[in-house]
Amino acid sequence: MSAYREGQADQLCALGSILNAAVLWTTTCYLDADVEQLHARPTRPACRAA
Repeated sequence: MSAYREGQADQLCALGSILNAAVLWTTTCYLDADVEQLHARPTRPACRAA
């Protein structure tokens, strides 16, 4: 029974690592898209002091 639980723990650890990698990949993709969108925006002219 102990070997069975150790196997389950190993599988759960591997699943957690895969899930963390997927979340990191998705976050990186969304942040990259946001940065590209911000770079594509026209810049506003600087305010002039009267």
